[in-house]
Order: sequence, then C-alpha cells, then structure tokens
Amino acid sequence: MSILIANWKMNPDSLNKAELLFAQEIKNNTKHQIIICPPHIWLESLYKKYKKYIQKNIGLGCQNINHEENGAHTGEVSIKMIKDSGCKYIIIGHSERRATGETQEIINQKIQLTLKHKLTPILCIGEPMVIKQQGLQSVKNYLETQLIECLKNISLADKKQKIFIAYEPIWAIGNFAIQHLNQTEILEIKQSIELTLQNLFSTLNIHKTFKILYGGSVDEKNIKTFVGNNLMDGSLIGTSSLNPKTFQTICKQIN
Repeated sequence: MSILIANWKMNPDSLNKAELLFAQEIKNNTKHQIIICPPHIWLESLYKKYKKYIQKNIGLGCQNINHEENGAHTGEVSIKMIKDSGCKYIIIGHSERRATGETQEIINQKIQLTLKHKLTPILCIGEPMVIKQQGLQSVKNYLETQLIECLKNISLADKKQKIFIAYEPIWAIGNFAIQHLNQTEILEIKQSIELTLQNLFSTLNIHKTFKILYGGSVDEKNIKTFVGNNLMDGSLIGTSSLNPKTFQTICKQIN
C-alpha cells in the first residue's frame, strides 16, 4: 500500500469546493493510504462531513502548527486545535515554511510536540539547486544534516508511532518542466536516508517506523519514476492534488 498525501496548500477558496474535492479524491480508494491536507479553515467541516470515511486508509492532515503548545501567538494554530479538528497527520518543515524563516530547531520542536500528542509528523527535507549542482554526495550530506538536526532528541517510546519523511528537492517544487532525478538516484537517496535513520534510531525497525516519500512536481506522467518497485513508499503531492482527475490517475498509475 503506497502513501499518497495531497497538500492543497492555500486552496481551494470555498468550503463547497473543498468538500467536492475531498469527496472526489477519496472516491473508490482501496489500494492506497490517502491523506488529505487542506487549509486549516476547512479541517473541522471536512472531518464532520466525511468522518465515516476517515479511517485506516483515509486520513486528514494539516499543513502546519505552531511550535508552542499554547500561548500568545496571533494568527497561529496550536496542536490541540488541530487534534480536535480530526487531524492525525501534520506536515512539518515544508520548504515554503522554511522560506519564511522556520529553523531546524523550530521544526524539531514541532515534531516533538506532534509525537507527544500521538499524531504523525510528515517531515519535509530537500536541497536547493546550489547543492544539487555539487553532485549526489553533496545532496546526501545535506539531507543527512537536516535529518540529524530535525530529529535531535526525538524518542519513539511508543513503537506504534510513525514518522513520514518527505524528500522534496526544493529545485523541483512547482517546476514541472525540470529534469527529475532518475530511478537510480532516487534509490540511492532513499538508501542514504534509511542509513541516517538507522544510525539515529539503532534500536528501531526503521522500515516499520519510518516511511519515505517523494515530492516535487509529481504528476500522472512521472509518479512511476518515484514510487513502487523498491523506490519510495509514496508521494507528497502538491499542485496535481488540486485536480481530482489527475490525482485519481496518479493513484491508478501505481496500483
């Protein structure tokens, strides 16, 4: 079973559109674990309307939380608010959040907070173009540093808890015209991430605890390059998740 996460970002612009999109994306799903991450404002309404469908293979996630459990943080959303809205998954450290000044330390705090409340973090990591241009080993080193700093002092006492790692090369996000990595490079990066995780969590079965996903301009034409056949465990999908036909085609491509 592959994991497909739909990151709607700041879309759609009405609850009616959000409900329609949600219904279309979960329709006839039997093969995959699908997690829908709409804007915060639609979470509670979607959960209430589609609660009977949100079970093992259909999940509701959010795109961000504040790194503090509570306090005077105007405009922010807390972990308890998100949990009360029916969410089980939280995207943390997306490059678009990092671009606003979010640090590795803050990302680490968010992960610890998410695990404390028994939710599943979706940790985003990825390199900019300047690192890509230095070669694959530089990319591996960059990702290793991100993982070490973001997962510092993380304890997984509850063996049932999971962490999703979404590898999203920054240079690929929103750029469907780029030359993607090939399958050999994808496999090398996945193995490098697994090795880093094994070094950090030597007592855990990392294949059960962690799931490694690919993101960055994923569509129905390239999904097979990244997912399945010992490649990534799934995908974090942005723009393509806003078109229900495209999203359903992506699901079918990796059946």
